[in-house]
Amino acid sequence: MRALLLLTLTVLAAALPLASGGASAQTKPQPQARPEAPAHAGSMQEAARLHSQGVQAFQSGDYAAAAAWFGRALPLYEAARPAGHSDIIMALNNLALADFHQGRHAQAEAVHRRALAMREAALPAGHPDIAASLTNLALAVGAQGRHAEAESLNLRALAIQEAALPAGHPDMDASLNNLAASAFAQGQFAQAEAMLRRALAAREAALPADHRDLAPLLNSLAVVVLAEGRYAQAEALHQRALAIQEAALPANHPDIAMSLNNLALVMYAQGRHAEAEPLHGRALAIHEAALPAGHPSIATSLDNLAGAILAQGRHADAARLFQRALTMREASLPAGHPDIARSMNNLAISVQSQGGYADAEALHHRVLTMREAALPDGHPDIAQSLKNLGVVIRDQGRHADSEDLFVQALAIFEAALPAGHNHLDQTTRALAALYLDPLSRPADALTQARAGSANVLVRVERLRADAATRDLAQDEVRGAQSGFILHALAARRAAVAGEAR
Repeated sequence: MRALLLLTLTVLAAALPLASGGASAQTKPQPQARPEAPAHAGSMQEAARLHSQGVQAFQSGDYAAAAAWFGRALPLYEAARPAGHSDIIMALNNLALADFHQGRHAQAEAVHRRALAMREAALPAGHPDIAASLTNLALAVGAQGRHAEAESLNLRALAIQEAALPAGHPDMDASLNNLAASAFAQGQFAQAEAMLRRALAAREAALPADHRDLAPLLNSLAVVVLAEGRYAQAEALHQRALAIQEAALPANHPDIAMSLNNLALVMYAQGRHAEAEPLHGRALAIHEAALPAGHPSIATSLDNLAGAILAQGRHADAARLFQRALTMREASLPAGHPDIARSMNNLAISVQSQGGYADAEALHHRVLTMREAALPDGHPDIAQSLKNLGVVIRDQGRHADSEDLFVQALAIFEAALPAGHNHLDQTTRALAALYLDPLSRPADALTQARAGSANVLVRVERLRADAATRDLAQDEVRGAQSGFILHALAARRAAVAGEAR
């Protein structure tokens, strides 16, 4: 498959731990609770019982049950406690976290905002619990694609925590993790990696080597390292996270599915598609058993399983899975959300692989428009859309248009990614194929290319001089010619059919 398949990575940010009783949802000291009034003693006992059931359900990965338990406890706390009491805030926060883990991000945001407002009214400025609410609110905001807003909230939280908490405190690690998620979503990979390494070092210094709280940071760091093209390191980090989670969690816990998914993505990136497929299949089975129908994590698993299947040549099977994922995302996410763009991109590649060039081109145009509207200039996802659109246009014989797209994509990749990254190499080979293809250019076309492409031309000239890479480029040429010939034959058949009628 010559077009770049963009697979969805699991969200980096991890929810903060839940409290099991009258403490806050972030396991830290809270203002002293007022003595219970005797009239409310029974309802408080019931609220505590319901809340405890919710914590047990959450910790086992049954987020729907957890939300139901917390939802029943909340009105009892509200009836028995004064407005803004820490027990009410605890129940709100935990309800929001359970909603978040079911993909109800807008609902989680609204509940977190209530909890934040209560804390800001009841506590002095700079209290760590305000930072905890900011961190959790940022998690819900970022999941809806509003990454700059999430980054601002996390920076506020981290500033409070750095002033109030000792170095290496778990809440500070969570803020660093979530800041890294915002940076990663905006294409700032080096910045994201630095934050995650800082958080992981602090947590490893404080916890045993196999502690389950290390796994989310290991997974997050591995996702960033994979995006930077360091595959062996990413695989080792994911393997370590998976081993920790399989030892500490129930067999069908969604966090295990996350690690399986991310480990499979590393294998996919190295061309080990047959190894990636069963891991994605296991992740999908866990998500479908543990999560409600239509949950975003199910769509992610569908997308990624389809990618592994498509890479092995089973185009129709992959297209069905991609379409299921896209339908789920469009039903549950706001228009233009980056995850919709990812699923649409993958469907476009699948359609293209079956010869549907015009339909694939239309889908790639929609994806590019979404990404240009939602992402900062120079984001690698924009470059990937430019490259994928260039491929489908090239395969229809419009070589000058595809050259423009490849040049734009390569310029973004060169600015955003380290030298040697496979996205750079793939895009350079695609551009080299145009220059080497006698159907698209005269033999001296390199000297006639547009001004402003000097850096690209140097890379392409280097490719021309390298025999091994020339073979790869010639493979691209043959693929492009085959695509163009198939497209031309299809057009001719349609014309003949029209004449016969």
